Amino acid sequence: MIGRLLSANVGLPREIAWRGQKVRTAIWKEPVQGKCRARQ
Repeated sequence: MIGRLLSANVGLPREIAWRGQKVRTAIWKEPVQGKCRARQ
């Protein structure tokens, strides 16, 4: 059975304070509207 892509979500990296250090993360993602290219 072939799966179906329901949503493409993207997020830009940002710096946050975590456990006393600054780290870059892109964990906050939002759905992309319309068509977008997906590659391996």
